Amino acid sequence: MDEQRRQSYITLINQLLHCPSGEEFKVFNDNHELVDVGLLREMAQVVDELEANGRQNAAEFLRHLGTQLKENLKISKTTISVQPPESPIPEDSGQFIFDVLETIRKTKGNPQKVYPLLEANLDKLDRNFIPALQRFAKLVLNGVKSSEAEVWGMLIGYFSILIQQFPLGSAGTNQEIAIAGYEISQEVLTQRSQRSKRAIFLNNSSVIYRERIQGNKAENIEKAIAICKKALKVATQKDFPLDWARIQHNQGIAYCERIKGDKAENLEKGINAYKQALKVYLKKDFPKEWAMTQTNLGHAYSNRLAGDRMQNIEKAINASQLALEVYLKKDNPQDWAMAQNNLGLAYRKRIKGNRAENIERGIAAYQLSLSVSTKKDCPKDWAMTQNNLGNSYLYRIKGDKAENIEIAIAALQRALEVRTKKDCPKDWAITQTLLGIAYSKRIKGDKAENIERGIATFHLALSVSTKKDCPLDWAMIQYNLGRAYSHRLAGDKAENQEKARSAYQLALEVFAVEKNPIEHLAVNCNLGSLYFSRGDWQGAIAFYEKAIAAIEDIRSWPSTDDRSREALTDTLCAYMNIVQCFVNLKQYDKAIEYVDRSRSQKLLQLMGTKDLFPDAETPPEVEQYLQLQKEIDRLRDRREWN
Repeated sequence: MDEQRRQSYITLINQLLHCPSGEEFKVFNDNHELVDVGLLREMAQVVDELEANGRQNAAEFLRHLGTQLKENLKISKTTISVQPPESPIPEDSGQFIFDVLETIRKTKGNPQKVYPLLEANLDKLDRNFIPALQRFAKLVLNGVKSSEAEVWGMLIGYFSILIQQFPLGSAGTNQEIAIAGYEISQEVLTQRSQRSKRAIFLNNSSVIYRERIQGNKAENIEKAIAICKKALKVATQKDFPLDWARIQHNQGIAYCERIKGDKAENLEKGINAYKQALKVYLKKDFPKEWAMTQTNLGHAYSNRLAGDRMQNIEKAINASQLALEVYLKKDNPQDWAMAQNNLGLAYRKRIKGNRAENIERGIAAYQLSLSVSTKKDCPKDWAMTQNNLGNSYLYRIKGDKAENIEIAIAALQRALEVRTKKDCPKDWAITQTLLGIAYSKRIKGDKAENIERGIATFHLALSVSTKKDCPLDWAMIQYNLGRAYSHRLAGDKAENQEKARSAYQLALEVFAVEKNPIEHLAVNCNLGSLYFSRGDWQGAIAFYEKAIAAIEDIRSWPSTDDRSREALTDTLCAYMNIVQCFVNLKQYDKAIEYVDRSRSQKLLQLMGTKDLFPDAETPPEVEQYLQLQKEIDRLRDRREWN
C-alpha cells in the first residue's frame, strides 16, 4: 500500500475518533476519495491497537463504525452514498440531510432559515429521500451515547415538523417523509427527560395519518387513533397537561372523522375527548385553544346521534357562539370563518324555533364565513362552506323554490372545483351526492334530463363511497338512486322500477330499524310505493307494515329534520296506501285498524307541528290522507263494510 495513502487513512481515522458526536457522516463525505476497502482494513488494524492499549470504548466505536460502512455504504473509486439494497440514492443526499439537521440545530428550527435550504433542494425531496434518511439515521445513531442519540432524534423530529408544514413540493411526499422522521425519533427518544418531545412528535404523526393523502382513509384514521392512545401513555395530564390536552383534542377529531366502527359510538368518544381537553384548555389561560376546541365540539354536537337531538343542536349552537367570543374576524379570520361555518351547520339542522328562520340564519353564517375563506387562500375551507351553503339552499323554505335549487347547484359545483376525486375522494363523493339530489329535485330545465344527470351523479359518488369503507354514505346514495330511478322518465318503466327496487334493497342492508329507524322506514315506504304502483297489493302491504312499525317504535322523533320531514311524508303515504290496499283486497277490518293506528297521539302531534309543514308547502299527501280518513269514517258510519 502507498505510504502516503496509508497516512491519509490514519488521519481520517483520527478525525473520526475525535470529531464531535454525530459528525462522522460529514467526515466521510468530506474525504469520500479515501473511502474504500483499504480504509476498512486500516480501521481493523487500529481497532486491534486500541484494544491492546486498553482503549476499549474507542475500539468498540471504531469497530461498529466499520461494520456500518460495510452494511450501509456503497464504495466506489470516487463516491460514497447511502442507499437501499435495490435502488441507489444520490450521493449528495447524506450531505443534504446533515446540512438540514445542522441548520435546524443552529437556528433552533427557524423555518425562515430552514425552508430556503429545502426549497433549493426540492429535487432531493422525493420518495428516495425516505430510505436515505433512514440509512443516515442508522449510521449516525448507532454507536453513540444515548444522550447524543436523543439530540439527533430530536433534530430529526423537528425536521419532520418542518417538512410536515413545508408549503412547496409534493404534499403527499412531504407527509411520507415526515412520518418516516417521526418514526425514527420514536425509536430514539425513550428517556424520561424527553417524554414531552416524544409526545409532541407522536401527536404530530397522528395528525399526518388523519390528514394523509396516500393510503386507505379508514386505515389511516385507525393508525391516527392508535398513535394518540400511545401518546397519552407518554404524556399524562399530571406531568404534561398541555401536551395531554393537545393529544386529546387531536384524538377527538380522529374519532369524529372515523370511518370504521359505530358512528354514534365514535362521536361519543370524540365529544368526550374534546371535554377532556377543555379540562386544561381554560378560556382565561388558553383562549385560542379553548375556542378551537369549542368549535370542534360544536361540530360534533351537530352530528351527534345519541341523546336528545334538539338539545344536541342547541349545544352545537352554543359551542360555536362561545368560540366566536374569542375568534374575532380582524384578529383570527380563518378561525372565525370556521366557527361561522359550524354555526351555519347547526342552524340548518336546528329543531327549536322557526325552521324557515333557522335556515336563513344558517345561510347568513355561511356567507359570513365565505367573506374570509376564499378559494385562493383557504381552498378546502372555502369548498366545505360552498358545499354546506348548497345543502342549505337545497332545503330552503323562503324564496323561490326553483331559484333556490339553482343556487344550490351552483354552490355545489363550485365546491367540486376543489373537492376533486383524486385529492379529496370522500368529500368529493359527499358533494356529488348532494348534487345528485339537487338535480333530482330540479324544477328548471328538462325534467327527464335532470333526472338522468342526477342518476349519473349518484353513480359517480358510488365509485368512491363503498359499503365497506363508508356504509352510511353508501346506503344513502343507494336510497337516493332508488328514488331517482322510480321517477325516471327515460328508458323502460319496468326496468327502471327494478333498478329502483334493487337500490332500495341494497340500502336496507345498512339501514337497520334499530340504528337507522328514519332511513329504514323511508326506504320501506318507497319500496311499498313501487309495489303499489304495480297493483301488487300484498307486496306493498309487506313493506308498508315495516315502515309503519318503524315509526310507531320511534321514541324521539326529530320533527323538523330534513330527513324526518321527508320520512313523515312517506309515512303518511304508507298509511294512506296500506288502507287503500286493504280496501282493494276487501279486508275492511284491517283498513279500519290502520286508520285508527294512524290517529295515534304521536302521529297527530307530528301532523300538527306548525313548523313541520308551513302552510305554503303542505304536501298534497297530507290532504289526500285526511280525505281518505273522512271517506272511511263515512263508510263506517253508514255500516257499508262487509
